[in-house]
Amino acid sequence: MAPRVLFFTCVHLTLFSLQFLRQPLVSVATEVPHLQCQEYMVQYDAPDQDELALDDFCQRLNAQGINHTVTQDNWKTAPDIIKMATLELKNSDDVNLLRNTPGVTAVTPVTRITQRQPQIITGNLTKPTPGIKVAVIDNGVDCEHPALGGGFGEGKKISFGWDLVGDSYNGIIPPQPKASPCTPCGLHGTHTMGIIGASDVGFGFTGASPNSTLGMYLFGCAGGGSTSSLMVSALLRAYKDGAQVISASVGGIGGWGAEGDVLTTTVNSLARKGVIVVLATGNEGDEGVFYTESPAAAEGVISVGWVQSSTSVVTSFSTSTGKQFFYHSAGKMTGSKLKLYVNSPNTTVEDDACAPLGPQTPSLMDFVILIKRGTCPFQQKLKNVAERGGKRVLIYMDAADVILLESKPMGMELGTISHEDGLYLAEQAAADPKGFTLDFPQSPQLFAGATDSGIVNNASNYGPSYDFKNMQPSLVGVGGNMLSTVPISSGSYVAGVVALVLSARRKHLDVFQMRALLSTTSQLVLTKNNKQALESAIHQGAGLLNAYCAAMTNTLVSKSSLALRDLQLFDGVQSFTITNTGSKTYTYKLNHHPAETLASFKPGSYLVSTTAIPIEGHLPAEVQFDSESRSFELGPGATRKVTLRFTPPKGLNEGVLPIYSGFIRLSTDAECESHTVPYYGVYGVLKKQKYIDYGADTAPFAMYKVPRVANSTRLPVDRPFSMQGDDKPVFRYRLAMGSPFLQMDLVDGNATLNAVAPPTFTKQELNADLFINLTLSSTSFRGVHSLGRISDSNATFSSRTAAADTMAVVWDGKINPFSNISASVDVRDGNYKILLRVMRINGSPGVEGDWEAWLSPVFTIDRTVSRPANSTQPGQFGQPAQQSGVGQPGQSPTQLGFPAFNPENPSGSLTPPGPPVGNPSFSSGSTSSVTGIPTAGEHPTGVTLSRPFVPVSQNQVTSP
Repeated sequence: MAPRVLFFTCVHLTLFSLQFLRQPLVSVATEVPHLQCQEYMVQYDAPDQDELALDDFCQRLNAQGINHTVTQDNWKTAPDIIKMATLELKNSDDVNLLRNTPGVTAVTPVTRITQRQPQIITGNLTKPTPGIKVAVIDNGVDCEHPALGGGFGEGKKISFGWDLVGDSYNGIIPPQPKASPCTPCGLHGTHTMGIIGASDVGFGFTGASPNSTLGMYLFGCAGGGSTSSLMVSALLRAYKDGAQVISASVGGIGGWGAEGDVLTTTVNSLARKGVIVVLATGNEGDEGVFYTESPAAAEGVISVGWVQSSTSVVTSFSTSTGKQFFYHSAGKMTGSKLKLYVNSPNTTVEDDACAPLGPQTPSLMDFVILIKRGTCPFQQKLKNVAERGGKRVLIYMDAADVILLESKPMGMELGTISHEDGLYLAEQAAADPKGFTLDFPQSPQLFAGATDSGIVNNASNYGPSYDFKNMQPSLVGVGGNMLSTVPISSGSYVAGVVALVLSARRKHLDVFQMRALLSTTSQLVLTKNNKQALESAIHQGAGLLNAYCAAMTNTLVSKSSLALRDLQLFDGVQSFTITNTGSKTYTYKLNHHPAETLASFKPGSYLVSTTAIPIEGHLPAEVQFDSESRSFELGPGATRKVTLRFTPPKGLNEGVLPIYSGFIRLSTDAECESHTVPYYGVYGVLKKQKYIDYGADTAPFAMYKVPRVANSTRLPVDRPFSMQGDDKPVFRYRLAMGSPFLQMDLVDGNATLNAVAPPTFTKQELNADLFINLTLSSTSFRGVHSLGRISDSNATFSSRTAAADTMAVVWDGKINPFSNISASVDVRDGNYKILLRVMRINGSPGVEGDWEAWLSPVFTIDRTVSRPANSTQPGQFGQPAQQSGVGQPGQSPTQLGFPAFNPENPSGSLTPPGPPVGNPSFSSGSTSSVTGIPTAGEHPTGVTLSRPFVPVSQNQVTSP
């Protein structure tokens, strides 16, 4: 079927959809490689911080026996923002000593972060923006591109920047920094810079702020991702170089705005210094609500979601049956009289080309290969096709929407077509496999009108954050099909718009003022399925960015959003101010526009649904306006406070945890003087929810329930653990809701939990500072005596686990005894259980009922048994970096059942108070797990995170 087209020849500038790099994940669980070293970002803040040199600090660590290497030195890069360095610890157990070192305020594990596709925001105002310095953190830039000034350095458009890693950096090898961010591999960064500030060099295209001064900070180029430590370094360098606006499309799932890690602290510190940081919210919309990015959820960030563009680029092709079709692509496919190879004649399959095509498949070099979009990453499909010589691929959709992909991934020509067109081609090829051919003439590329333009894309992440610090997203912008400087993905336009607004208003605004200005001038977006309903504010934010009105309005509103919170902490009285900075008097009328309400869960479930569930047939929230505020005049220079009183909606089922929202509209007759302020709240109590997921493990082990203890092959425990090689307990668990703090302790094999008291429900708001450096020191919890904390198992501000992920940690037999929490000692052989404690949102650590807890079945450590025959050899997958030692016999037990820590024998062992080894009972299914890195599938090591990120590759391509 031919789409409606608008004739437009794409000469040099091409388009691309942000969906290529990160389609929403599906239920295929995968293993993810881990960082090879134990790196930690260390923040220092003490009275002597101005005088203390990094070398002196390192000497203090050496004096404590902390063997380390400095891998990133940001001690003096921007000390007014943060004083920090990244250290590689030779012994990961030393992290507890590091955390307790005087002056150390935060220790955050270095994690892989995703380089996401920036969102594209449109506007129709272009003004000179001299003096505005915009920094981009990306994969480098082609400095010789004529639209970007043809060079790098003083006097050039790209005048500042730094390469933090080198062209070959893949997230594993050591960085090789250099002074220039110019690189031939920086296509994505080149496109991003083009959207922000490209000059017109003859193609009729300019960026949002063509007179801005640009800077690039390269922190990943060759793929494989980057790290949170490098992101902090890039932010600090950009600030030091005078950047006023910083744009990046990186992050990982966090869900919290609180400063629980060094990266979030850094962006908030930049905000307090007047720097405006713009970050993408992410493309995991298929994970459902309460799935926001970090550090995008930080208080000092403008976070951006995305809507569908109004057009897509298409090119025609024809068949030997005389039919003409259109394929979507940023580039062009070539060839004539090409035979079609239908990889799967069964068009109902969902895993087309997900497995290697095999030797029975002919050489595909001279074919056009037809593949159905389905349940594995695009990259995986294309890799399998490439292994059989394929050069040209058409992917037909499994739904109505046709997405636009990169034109030449892996050097292949690639196009996407509709589901109906794919079925027609498959039928014709089956009817005439030798005679049916395709022709790709070099005809002009065209703009096709999109049927879902202006609709928030399903892949754009849903809020809210767990602590309501910053509405997620702040706003949305066009997320695809944007003209720029190279034929690759969509670029970041928000930073350019920010520079444009700063220049047009000729007054510096901080990030909070800018966010309020951009948000309240945005245009509201309707839902996809109900053109009469407004999209939820936790998906569209304040609406679609209107750059022109943000630059030209005379009305300033003090707040970008209103958080009503949940029912326990319901904040129903809200206020904001309106200021008229113009020379005319305006009359404002206030109205309430409810938006669509979304259910977090399906009825009867406590797990967040991976698809948004609209709730209809209920009364919306009520808003009471002060009588004098419903309609009023505001003269030049005048300011007025507006107070609102909200009442939660009626007719909702608290059991599905509904999230309601809407907009307060300030209407005037003057252009750009009407504004909207979004509000949102949760109809339920977050503290009441279930926090531990007791459902199925991820495929292919979905027959087992989590939490559980497994062996290294992820099967149930059927024998004692010898602690040799990889024959160690693997703790697997999932979180159903984000938690400010969790920890796992080792307890006696005979332990049982007493009945739990109900949670406390007060108006006490979550105190983020309480959890950042929290150390649980009590040895008793609900009648269970703890032998000690599973080594470094405590995690701060965790997100709920993604639908296809399971948290997995190999336990090496070490614990941190509460008598000296900084120590790490080996336990002796015996029968044990694991106690998992998860703090509820807004809970108090000292109240047992504010924790959700799980106690594992018993398992046995017996180092005298031989290692299983299927155990992997040292160095193979699953082998932890450090072996646990054998306990020292003959130590005296204390009244708590284990010996006190002996500082002269830090490797001494602990004797369990349980029964001796021999004929232990084993669980066949439901066993235990320990906190670790949330991964796509699982993470095979014992590394733990304070604020987890999803470590995925920089150029991951996935397909729902």
